[in-house]
Amino acid sequence: MKKQALFKLLAFVSVLLIVMVGFIYEIKKMSDTSKGKKYITSKEKSDQEKAEAYVEKMKPKIKEELKKEDIHHFINDIQFNEKVTISSMGLIEVTGYINNEPEKLSFDASLYYKSNEVDSIGYSQEVGDRFTD
Repeated sequence: MKKQALFKLLAFVSVLLIVMVGFIYEIKKMSDTSKGKKYITSKEKSDQEKAEAYVEKMKPKIKEELKKEDIHHFINDIQFNEKVTISSMGLIEVTGYINNEPEKLSFDASLYYKSNEVDSIGYSQEVGDRFTD
């Protein structure tokens, strides 16, 4: 009788172990096939939220810098794309476009967090042409 109870216990533990290994395998497989999705930790999310808030604060300065370059006064409207990224060098990068022409009149701005200055602005060839004589 003891042998039967021991056999049942051993069978139960074996089945439980197999189910657990299968479950762990499925979780690992799902995380590996998430097509490059990066799971954001709370600290990273916090940094992203800080960067987005900082960009909101700096948008008027970015607009001001663009308008300083606009010697022909062709800028009527400046729009910003929603995506804000943090580069591996720690720069906050934001993109946008001028006069509702995202394909032709685009720009990107780089900011250092809490510097309260626009580090650099790059723009498309069409924008550059309009900023020169």
